[in-house]
Amino acid sequence: MTIVCRCEHCDALLSTSTNDRHRVQCSHCGRMTVIPEALASLPHPILPDGGRADRIDLRQCLDGDDAAARPADGRVTKALAGSVPWVLSIFVHVAVGLVLAMVALLVMPTANGQSVPLPNIKMAAEILPIIPSKDEPIPPVGPLGEPGTGGEPKRPLKPRKSPSVGEPGDARPLIGLGLPIGNEARFGPKGPSIGPGGDGLFHRSPSGGTMKDVVFVIDRSGSMASTFDVVVDEMVMSIARMDWQRGQCFHIVLFSENEAVELAPARLVPATRANKLMAADFLSDITTTGQTDPLPAISRAFEVLAAGKGRQGKLIFLLTDGVFPDNAKVLAAIDRLNAGKGVCINTILFGRRPGQAEAVLKRIATGSGGSFKHVSPDEYH
Repeated sequence: MTIVCRCEHCDALLSTSTNDRHRVQCSHCGRMTVIPEALASLPHPILPDGGRADRIDLRQCLDGDDAAARPADGRVTKALAGSVPWVLSIFVHVAVGLVLAMVALLVMPTANGQSVPLPNIKMAAEILPIIPSKDEPIPPVGPLGEPGTGGEPKRPLKPRKSPSVGEPGDARPLIGLGLPIGNEARFGPKGPSIGPGGDGLFHRSPSGGTMKDVVFVIDRSGSMASTFDVVVDEMVMSIARMDWQRGQCFHIVLFSENEAVELAPARLVPATRANKLMAADFLSDITTTGQTDPLPAISRAFEVLAAGKGRQGKLIFLLTDGVFPDNAKVLAAIDRLNAGKGVCINTILFGRRPGQAEAVLKRIATGSGGSFKHVSPDEYH
């Protein structure tokens, strides 16, 4: 067995055997050190046989377990400090991933095969679904080209009671069109319309035939501010009833005192689901403004219809709430543009001021083989 003590010359830690307790040569300085008897008899660290005192950490011998634990504690603290950024990074990435997953669920499109009704318009599934076939081709429409595409309407249309729609949510025939989409729009005893049945805002005419190309020419002047939403509702529903499979196409031209505002791409488009939704989106952004000048819009309507050469069944819906600034000029322009009587014009007076406006709109309708209708806004409130 060995004992441990200090060199009295260099203060190094020395070891000696139990057989030689009084003198030991220091392995560090080479000098002899006397170990007092009293020191040799004191309690001391015991090393295994062959152990070397110069390899022992002096702090462990003097301070015991506390000194030995300090280096280990430092290593643990350093390891923990180094791991904190990684732990925080993991938590941040997990949180961001959860947020992105929730956003993806919110914007995920509906599953294939579901019905896609016109947004924000209450309608019975058996009356006004806009359900495309599996492959919805573009019908032959002469020089019209490819149809446009559109998204969901940006502004919800306000549900309200009306003679043709009834209470919001009622499963009643709308806009005078009483059969599901996919049925041909034919003329009945009362004349042409864009779909069969009923007597809505966009109504029948007294002549015969099938309406293939329809242009809505609608007043958006400032005086229409309180009724324009009703007109938009009715127009969107009428368009929803059109049937692209029968070659039906439509266009929208809005007028006030400035240049006419048209549905892009400023031509007739087939009545496909995408184009119907595009029309609803376009109308949701329209605001009423200015005075009434229908001439630019009427001229554009005839230009658009003229592009469908050789196609029969052309119809214009002309809607306003009052008199035009120059009635004689409007009548003369229509007589010139429709000299061949190839376009039927249905006129609608949607307001409380019949008088002179009624006479002018009746003249336009009867002169083109169309029909006139006066509707009071009170019927829609």
